Amino acid sequence: MRSLAHKAAAEAGVPPEPEKPVRSVKKTGSSASVFDLAKGVPTERVLGRVGFSVRKEGEKFLTTCVGCKNDDSLVCEPNGGTSCFHNTCHEPGSTETTRFRSNVDIVAESLGMEPLEAAFKICEWEGIEVPKPATKDVPFMPGDDEATGDSVSSVAGAVASTPVSIIESWRQDGPLRRIPTGIEALDGLCRGGLPVPWRVTIVGAPSAGKTATEVCIADRIARAAGSAGACVGILGVDEEPEDLTVRLVQIAGFSVHDAEQRDPDALDRMAAAVGDLRVRLYDGRHTIEAAGAAVADWAKLEGRPGVLFIDSIQAASSVAASRATGPREKVEGNINAMRRVSTSLRLLVIATSEANRNAYRNDAAAAESNDLAAGAESRAIEFGSQTQLMLRTPKDHPDVIHVRIAKNRRAYIGEFWLRLDREGHRLTETTDPLAGPAADEDREHGRQAATSAAVQRDAKALATLLAREPDGLGERDLRAALRDAGHKWGVDRLNAARRRLGGGLGGVRLVQVQAGRANVSKVVPDTDTRGET
Repeated sequence: MRSLAHKAAAEAGVPPEPEKPVRSVKKTGSSASVFDLAKGVPTERVLGRVGFSVRKEGEKFLTTCVGCKNDDSLVCEPNGGTSCFHNTCHEPGSTETTRFRSNVDIVAESLGMEPLEAAFKICEWEGIEVPKPATKDVPFMPGDDEATGDSVSSVAGAVASTPVSIIESWRQDGPLRRIPTGIEALDGLCRGGLPVPWRVTIVGAPSAGKTATEVCIADRIARAAGSAGACVGILGVDEEPEDLTVRLVQIAGFSVHDAEQRDPDALDRMAAAVGDLRVRLYDGRHTIEAAGAAVADWAKLEGRPGVLFIDSIQAASSVAASRATGPREKVEGNINAMRRVSTSLRLLVIATSEANRNAYRNDAAAAESNDLAAGAESRAIEFGSQTQLMLRTPKDHPDVIHVRIAKNRRAYIGEFWLRLDREGHRLTETTDPLAGPAADEDREHGRQAATSAAVQRDAKALATLLAREPDGLGERDLRAALRDAGHKWGVDRLNAARRRLGGGLGGVRLVQVQAGRANVSKVVPDTDTRGET
């Protein structure tokens, strides 16, 4: 493995100096602990795994500090790790002028892991075989039998659960907490609110109200009084923190105009209105894992549940998706990250997701599409969600959001409607704007129009086929020709096309003539074009 300096020299076309010996990564032998092996991995590779890049400035290699997020943390070569020189990053009570982080520290802080777990994660990434310790004094991985030194079979340390062990974990965790969203219909269908931990996706087409719904729920959860209030983090990538803040100050009673004019007095009132709001905003520089770890630490410090919102699952980045080569793999990696953050950090995670085009291409497609399979890029969205909401905008009602709960483990499926006040950025429950006799009549007219258009398309196809046969076709030959042309019509559909073409269409009309003992269908010029469209 070449060092960063050698890579830079090679890119510049300068012959590199001979490599200095560096600590080697041991892959066998019981004398090397998992920490030794993890620390021997080039720090550049470790940083890349957790979403940080490295750049060269002069003779130094710099990166973003995983702690204070300043972008001038020094990458230490050849022994690895990073050093930060900012006071905000110093450990309390320390007299050191720098803050050193090893590879293990970098992964542990970025992903919210224990050091031992982080060390194993690095070895797993690099494909390093971790030897079994000779004695119980050197831990192998969580779950080992300390008395015998026996280990589980995989580096991941996965140990099978039993129903009894799960029940015991319930005993230790206590009652499952549900957080009300402030939307009465949603809370009712979710048996009082969304559980913690839990995974929710909000799926919809562009402008369907996904982010509006997410931010309104975030504001209500963060403002809830007493123990019901949560520590809320929003990872904003589709909409950045500034855009999200505009929405939050709108909910607090200010207008978009106020946010854009930035009058000093108005800004003071805005700051006071949202000053106690338990919301922290993370941008595209943060991975799902890093934002989740930060929210979990904050929630633990305050003794409150933690909630992470992600906008969106297609746009966000994650360590789990760092090797993705396309949109589908990225989404699947992000769903895995969402699952891990929710389960291991005990968070309620709510993510928005774009819908695939088949789910909103037109009204007919929307009616026929499967809400569960509506997430764009991958069905991992469906499989990774414990609750999935599908949002649509009713025709001619741009301020109404139709919400269908397509999946809801341990609770209920249903639908409801919300009205969005765009000036105040508030949601209120409303009724179906398309319900009632007038709406039913409109829908019936729409169905009739769609049927008429379909029959006309079939009649045109029938005319085209018969125009190639000047002598016409008998019933059996006509059906065979239709099948050969890819038209799998039944009797009713064929008869409907015949009736329409018999009235004249495109300058021709269908006639039935007797040819021997058989009836033959053929097209002839139509001199009466009053029925054409």
